[in-house]
Amino acid sequence: MKTVFLAGSRRFSDNLENVFKLLEKAGISAIKGRDNTGILNREDEMKAHQEMLRRIDKSDIVYIVSGDGYIGKTVALEIGYAIGKKKEVISSIALTEAEANSFISKVMNIEELIEYIKHLYQ
Repeated sequence: MKTVFLAGSRRFSDNLENVFKLLEKAGISAIKGRDNTGILNREDEMKAHQEMLRRIDKSDIVYIVSGDGYIGKTVALEIGYAIGKKKEVISSIALTEAEANSFISKVMNIEELIEYIKHLYQ
């Protein structure tokens, strides 16, 4: 089964958590970015970013969770890294940053993503 890395701005943390639970309920392996929403010092921030990149390495698909098309700098970094690692990048909705949309292979809501992944393994 495919493993999905969930990426999204901290402002959508509730949405990310809901998506995580739905994927797990569907039997799909999901990996979240860091759970810490607090401010980190520079060294801890760098370690958190390195860990996030390792989590992307372990995934097959990067799923961008956004409520209004916003992604922010960290998710832009995640998208670039995922593309460089030949990961499929799918978004929950079209992104407001037009340039970022060119790197998205598909736009799917969570139900469509679950069906897409299940279809890959029929």
